[in-house]
Amino acid sequence: MQSNDPQNGLLQQLDYHLRIERPDTNRGAILSAVAEFLKGRGGAETCPDEAEVESHLNSLMAAQGATSACAEFSWLQLAAPMVWGRQETAFFGRVLRRARVAKKKGRKTEWEHAQTAIATLPSEWQSQMSSMLERSRVGRHKRPGIKIWSASHIRSVSFALTRWHTFCTMSGNDPLPSGIGFQRFATTLAMENVVPRSIQSYLERVLSGFANVLKPGFSSSGCDFVVEEYRGYAEKMGAVTKGSCVSASTLYHLGFDLMDEARRSRVLNLSAAALFRDGIMLSLGIALPQRARALAAFENERTIGLDSRPYIWINLPGSVLKLPQEKKLTECFSRRFRNPNLWDALSEYLTVYRPMYDDGAALFPSKEALGASISEAQIGRHTGNITQRRLGVRMPIHRFRDSAATEAAEELEHGGHVASSILGHREERTTTRHYNHAKGVRNALEFRELIASMRSSQKSLNL
Repeated sequence: MQSNDPQNGLLQQLDYHLRIERPDTNRGAILSAVAEFLKGRGGAETCPDEAEVESHLNSLMAAQGATSACAEFSWLQLAAPMVWGRQETAFFGRVLRRARVAKKKGRKTEWEHAQTAIATLPSEWQSQMSSMLERSRVGRHKRPGIKIWSASHIRSVSFALTRWHTFCTMSGNDPLPSGIGFQRFATTLAMENVVPRSIQSYLERVLSGFANVLKPGFSSSGCDFVVEEYRGYAEKMGAVTKGSCVSASTLYHLGFDLMDEARRSRVLNLSAAALFRDGIMLSLGIALPQRARALAAFENERTIGLDSRPYIWINLPGSVLKLPQEKKLTECFSRRFRNPNLWDALSEYLTVYRPMYDDGAALFPSKEALGASISEAQIGRHTGNITQRRLGVRMPIHRFRDSAATEAAEELEHGGHVASSILGHREERTTTRHYNHAKGVRNALEFRELIASMRSSQKSLNL
């Protein structure tokens, strides 16, 4: 018999729906959480607002402690879409996240990471490298011909010099580079399963560290010979990213598949928001094949935004691009491209899913830190984890660039010239070395037109 009490009637209806739609869930815990929430508000006719829901969670936390209160609130969150609607109760996830996730200390800057790397150097080398860091950070040359470096280059050179110094200490080799010393160092690295291209990079960085910082003007024909030797080995082996690869269209479609999965979620919670965010990350990562650092810098209406449909604009500062330090201060990456499906997805994400994290501007917010974006390293790991789980092949975001250049070169009309444009390589031979099977196309715009057509045609471009 149906109860005349509106609250009991609602709970009975909810119990019935749970039995039909979610038979495996804990109905008792959900009904108890709803009853507790309704107890003080006099009915369920109107949808609560965010302030009321947050006040309820705060009361639960005061009475039960954070862990128990958040668990009970999670049961209420599951029922809320059935009572008041999925879209209307999306803010429940944001309230729960604020209670569970605290603001964390700001991440180290790239210059602080570089300073940490310098600290690993022997003490007699640190002051000179620190001077290079300070000069580069302010971006000023004291006199013509004096170089400045990016923070990432200072970091990589410092780590290479540290490894070189460790080798010299253990082997009794003179720390001043020589052809014989480099050959021994390279052989030791090879015995540790370091690939030729990485050995080449170690040698070049050590040589650069001495020639530009530790002993300005230093040169050694013997060292140059060993560097060229390993450059030749590396070119014979080919690019290290050529192994198992997934086509650009497969990655692009996977992004939209993740977004569709988020839309099918019964509850508009943070899990659905994370799924949609990841879909945007994959599809945008193919449509605009930039490095992880650039994707981590995307902020709505600052570095990325929506023009009138179907145009999307990008404006990335030089500081997040792979450029010589002096160019980072003056250059940027600015594009305006058309992609109606991606425009619609970004619009939906910014309206429905992104606000569930916080009120910040980061396009790819962290799930673990309020107000922060996913870091460059996390984007690489995260995209690799997604593709490993969904496709069976690990594809970190940097390898998206390989897929984009390869597919463009095979599918579009003219030849390899566009791959350089897509990847931002300064020299076409850099692209040719990595993708010598690609015959090329007209320009990067043509590639983006190809990407924009993928979703509507569902065209498969398997490599």
